[in-house]
Amino acid sequence: MKPTLAHRAGFASLLSTLAIAVGCGGPANARLDGYASAALDSPANLSRFLFADARALGGSVQALLNLANPPAGTTCPMLTVSGNTRTLIGGCTDAMGRTWGGSLTLVTDDAAGRRTLTLDRFDIPASMTCGTTPLVTHRVISGRIVMTQTPLRDDFDIDVVTDYDEVNTMTCAVAPSTSAIRYAGSATRTSTAMNAATTWNGSGRVGSSPVGVASVATANEVTDVAACQHEPASGLFRVSSGPNTAEITYDGATTCTTPPVATWTFNAMPRGNIQIGCNARPGHTPGGEAAIALSLATLALVSRRSRIRRARHGQNMQHDRHARE
Repeated sequence: MKPTLAHRAGFASLLSTLAIAVGCGGPANARLDGYASAALDSPANLSRFLFADARALGGSVQALLNLANPPAGTTCPMLTVSGNTRTLIGGCTDAMGRTWGGSLTLVTDDAAGRRTLTLDRFDIPASMTCGTTPLVTHRVISGRIVMTQTPLRDDFDIDVVTDYDEVNTMTCAVAPSTSAIRYAGSATRTSTAMNAATTWNGSGRVGSSPVGVASVATANEVTDVAACQHEPASGLFRVSSGPNTAEITYDGATTCTTPPVATWTFNAMPRGNIQIGCNARPGHTPGGEAAIALSLATLALVSRRSRIRRARHGQNMQHDRHARE
């Protein structure tokens, strides 16, 4: 019987569903330079990069920043608070017998509207079962994420690398893998209303050792629940690797479908429709196979060997902003 993976609920499982990498001159670019070019010539290959759409990455950044506020009663990793600085410290064993390592530090500058998250080999363990075999995998994250917010605009900068365990769901073998993200993006709202239309832009590079590296860019992607609740109303998402370029054109304003789909091209040649799933759904962070929701681990760049289903976590950035207000 084909093995399956089942994640246990709790703080660690939330962390394990988040995936990012983080600054210019930081750790990500050097690692990305060492990856091979990624394949983009099929919906399956292109779908691995949907997590790197500006809206998806922005929501994931927000979810990761929120990790500096662990549930009450969490003793490992240990939380320390000093003024505007919150730090999660590993070097301990949690109630499930899993070892955490490294540190995660969030510094908040209220005057500038800026939050800076620094990860120093922050080791996130995750419990799972492959068939009947219990496993504890690890994601070790290093880098920096910066979020600057005003009432009508959010800017985010990601420079992160991750060393993670990839599980072969056929054999339950665990292989060491790596990933990286170097990205800068923005979200501009039309008003401070909860469901205000938002325009997303951003660009950068993302990659992993199993999948390869690609340059990604989002241009004027508009999410507006008044126009379509299931997909962006308009905009473009471009993924390039080597000599090849794939582009997804969002069309929710004129063709709002369930499940959400968009048209795509490969090297300027039309390829029909591609299912974009909840990665492009307004008000939701990425979920499913392509959901990196920034676990800083797999970047949702999971290879064909690792078909791990992830639950959707977190909220988009404007929802979090209202919650803090």
